[in-house]
Amino acid sequence: MPQGLEKATLDVDAESPTGALGLYTELGFEVVHSHQSYVREY
Repeated sequence: MPQGLEKATLDVDAESPTGALGLYTELGFEVVHSHQSYVREY
């Protein structure tokens, strides 16, 4: 953890094909909250 920093927060699209969730998990982050969003496209 960088000096003076106690917590870091990320927002990640778990469905992203980039594998971001796996990368952040490997770096020591953990899921502590999740939510779903619904979008209607026109």
